[in-house]
Amino acid sequence: MMADSNVLSNVVVGSGETSTFMNGTIVGLTVQNGGSFTNLATVSNVTDQGSFENFGSAQNAVVESGGSFQNTATVTSVTVQGSGGFYNYGKANNVSAQSGAIFENRYGSISSLSVQSGADVDFMGGAGSSVTVDSGGSVGAEQSASLTTVTMTAGGSLEVSDGASATDVTITGDAENTLVVGDKGYVSGVNVSGNTPQTSTASEIHDVIVNSGGVADDVTVYHDHMVVNDGGLASGVTLNNAGITVQSNGVVSAVTVTSQGSTRISSVVTVRYARVF
Repeated sequence: MMADSNVLSNVVVGSGETSTFMNGTIVGLTVQNGGSFTNLATVSNVTDQGSFENFGSAQNAVVESGGSFQNTATVTSVTVQGSGGFYNYGKANNVSAQSGAIFENRYGSISSLSVQSGADVDFMGGAGSSVTVDSGGSVGAEQSASLTTVTMTAGGSLEVSDGASATDVTITGDAENTLVVGDKGYVSGVNVSGNTPQTSTASEIHDVIVNSGGVADDVTVYHDHMVVNDGGLASGVTLNNAGITVQSNGVVSAVTVTSQGSTRISSVVTVRYARVF
C-alpha cells in the first residue's frame, strides 16, 4: 500500500501488510508483528512490533519485543524494549535501550543515550554523546566510534577498542571491569570515584583496565584500582586513596599519588616488571 496524503492519524499496518508513506504526516502509527512500514515523510507516536524503516523524520517511537527499527535519517525520542531491535545509520536523539534490547549504531550519531540494566549497545563506528550506562548495562565501541561525555554506574561496562575512543568518562561505585580499553582503543578525561579505599591487595577492585595496545590519558582514580596490563599505556594518572597495578611491559607516565580525608591512607602502587615515569 502506498500513501500520499497531508495528515493521517491512528494508522495500523497489520501482519502481512506493507506500507510506504511518501508525503505528509502521520500522528499515531502501529506496525503489528509481520507488518512492514517505510517512512519517507513525517511520523510521530510510533509503536513498532514489526518492521519500520525511516528515511524521513520520526518522533516518539517505542520498539516493542520482536520489532525492528532501522533509521537512516532523523529520529527523536526512541525507547527500545526487550528483544526489540534498533539499527541507526542516521541521527538519533533521546534514546533509551531497555533490558534485552538489540541495539546497533552503524556509523550514525546518537545524542542523549540511556543504557539500562540488561541492555547491550554496540557502536560500530559513528558517534555518541551524553551516554549514561546503568549498572548491568553494556556498551561496546569499535571501528573508529567516538563517545563523549559518558556517565557510568559501576556494574555497567564500557569496552573501547579497534580505533574507537571515549572522552570525559565518569564512573561512580566499585565493580570489576567497568571500563576496559582494548587494542587500538583510546580513552581520556576519565574520573573514577569508588567507595572503598585501596589499602591492600585484598581490597582491590579493578574498575579500569588498560590492555595491550590500549591507551588511557588524564585518568583520576579515587577509592578504586586501575590496572595497566602488558602492552598497555597510561599517562597523566592521579591516584587519590587509590591503587594502580602495572604489569610487565605496561607503561605509565606522569603519575601523581595523593591522599585525602581523615584516614590519611596512602595510595597503593604495585609494579611488576614495568616502566613508570
